[in-house]
Amino acid sequence: MSEDLRIKLDVRELVERMEGGAKETENAIRRGVDKSARLARKEAVKKMAADMGVKPADIRPFVPPVKTTRPGNLQAVWTIKRKAFSAFRFGNFTPVVAWNKGRFDMSSGTYRLTQGGSTNLSLPKVFTLAANGGRALMVRYGRGRKDVKAIYGMSTLATMKQSDGAARREWEKTANANLAATLPEGVQVAIDGGHVQPDNTPDD
Repeated sequence: MSEDLRIKLDVRELVERMEGGAKETENAIRRGVDKSARLARKEAVKKMAADMGVKPADIRPFVPPVKTTRPGNLQAVWTIKRKAFSAFRFGNFTPVVAWNKGRFDMSSGTYRLTQGGSTNLSLPKVFTLAANGGRALMVRYGRGRKDVKAIYGMSTLATMKQSDGAARREWEKTANANLAATLPEGVQVAIDGGHVQPDNTPDD
């Protein structure tokens, strides 16, 4: 004759707490990523504008807010649109042959902050062309009728594509620093059974 001794454990509360903890941990990660991306964008826009020689307000329509994380997708995305400013904004056109033919000199155009970037440009033979309600600075590079191209200042997209550029370095530095500071704090709150609030950092 034998007798079985059984231990019965009601784990429903434990499972609920584990599930809640997992959700809050994800919320903590999302909060850290979103906040870091938003702050990094703000600082990068300032550097980008300064590097290009324009005001942050001039490029803000082309650097929209960060697309934040979603449940199950812990990635924040910042999509930068291309905006190039007219070369006339950064240099001087001097008529020589005719009112629309001459030379162009730029001594303070782009890459103001990026080390190693040149801000000088001298074109002895250029011409202007009416385009989109304004005028474009053109240079010929061949003898063909279509062998011409427009000269622009640095674009928002090109500025951020430079891996060693001032704006790109600021984006990475700010994002990494804030993530390192906010993520452990939020995860600890989740581990302790607390509730992690979504990030509400202003975009601008």
